[in-house]
Amino acid sequence: MSRAYEDPAEERPRRGGTVVGVVVGLAVGLALVAVVVWWFILRPHLEESESGPNAVAWDYLNALAKGDSAAALGLAAAPPTDATYLTDAVLRANPLIDGIVVEETGQDGDQAYALVTYRVGGQSVSTKLNLVRQAGQWLVNYAYGGVTLPAASADIGLSLDGIPLDGKTRAELFPGTYHLEVAESYLTLSQTDFSIAAPGQIVTLDNLAVALSDGVQETLRQAAAAQLAACVATTDFKPADEACGFGLRAADGTTSDEFAWSVTGGSLDGVTFALSAGDPKRAEAQIEVTLHGEGLGNDGGMYQGDQTLTQVSADLTDPAQPVITFAR
Repeated sequence: MSRAYEDPAEERPRRGGTVVGVVVGLAVGLALVAVVVWWFILRPHLEESESGPNAVAWDYLNALAKGDSAAALGLAAAPPTDATYLTDAVLRANPLIDGIVVEETGQDGDQAYALVTYRVGGQSVSTKLNLVRQAGQWLVNYAYGGVTLPAASADIGLSLDGIPLDGKTRAELFPGTYHLEVAESYLTLSQTDFSIAAPGQIVTLDNLAVALSDGVQETLRQAAAAQLAACVATTDFKPADEACGFGLRAADGTTSDEFAWSVTGGSLDGVTFALSAGDPKRAEAQIEVTLHGEGLGNDGGMYQGDQTLTQVSADLTDPAQPVITFAR
């Protein structure tokens, strides 16, 4: 009985195709695992490292070091009330901060801190930056500080690094060094430079004082002496110039005939003027100058008397030619 030929190869399992399938399946599985690990585990930590408290603290201070106000403002948790002096020009008007080191950071939920050091005006500063996470972004709390000036400074024409304060007594500022100037050349400030050492710091210049320059003091002394001499030279009972501030009274219709004034006590030597409160265009000084007037009236009577001047003031509308006034 005949029998069909059977090829043994047809009964063997096809192992090669199975191995390939397993390898491909494992590769796909590992790839999926890698994607999941990257997306849900590694990526958030990488993004956190690129924009976390450490990086934001560095970026904020580095922006100040470059004089980049827009970048620094972009990392502030709250906008300023007045950004007039939070500009590149103001930052770059004086030496910028340098030597930045972010030493340590810490985080508690949406709050974080960074311990940092840097130099302001050549002085080393160690401080803590407070940060807050808003809408997933870390930002610097209290990114700017400021300066507060005495109320009296509002009237003297101050400017801060070339920008007029226009009567303001407070300005918001980034950490850095700053320079104050007064518009009138005849005035001087007791302090012209100051620093904001750290974000959030408010520097109060309570002792800021304005004074007359040495040059204008001498001009005022000379003008006062000339005015007094002109007043004393009069031959009237009362000088016609109201600025003289002295005189004797006589009966109606009586005029001086032979009458003279003289200084009998005190002088204007070394007198020192001070600005009048609230008016940078007026200066005054306390004096004690005694005058004696004596002579005849046109009625033949003898007239005499003493007057004491106690104050001299100067109108500084034109500092080169001050207008002097005396008073008793």
